[in-house]
Amino acid sequence: IPNLAAHLFILYYASISAITPPVAVASYAAAGLAEENAMKVGWEAVRLGIVAFIVPFAFVLNQKLLVVITGLQIEVVIDLIFAFLTCLSLAFSAQGWLLRDISIFQRGILFLTSLIMLSSNNLLCLAGAVVLFALYILNKKLVKTKGMEV
Repeated sequence: IPNLAAHLFILYYASISAITPPVAVASYAAAGLAEENAMKVGWEAVRLGIVAFIVPFAFVLNQKLLVVITGLQIEVVIDLIFAFLTCLSLAFSAQGWLLRDISIFQRGILFLTSLIMLSSNNLLCLAGAVVLFALYILNKKLVKTKGMEV
């Protein structure tokens, strides 16, 4: 692992320790302000911030995301787009919402899709993007037929 990726990995996890129990300084402060159970707020913060736990692994698995090279090449742009779609897929899975409430089955598919898209293999990332797009279209049609607001 290159030094930059390793150092960013450590820095990133040190930063998000503010929401992770048992440290969860930010979560405990928020719980005090909201007069809510601190552990409940801490675990909710972890659930909402699940994407933040995956991003450092993306840096390590695909160093092109660090954009250390001079000039922005097309491969880097493609990798950045796939990284964005990976985060989006994981966020939809964690929240259980993609234009509407989604089933546990769709959440599982989105979670597996995000894990597959973590690789630096563009073919696997493209397959994951197709699955994400297909679920988006399916849910958009379901929302339209049931007359739900987006």
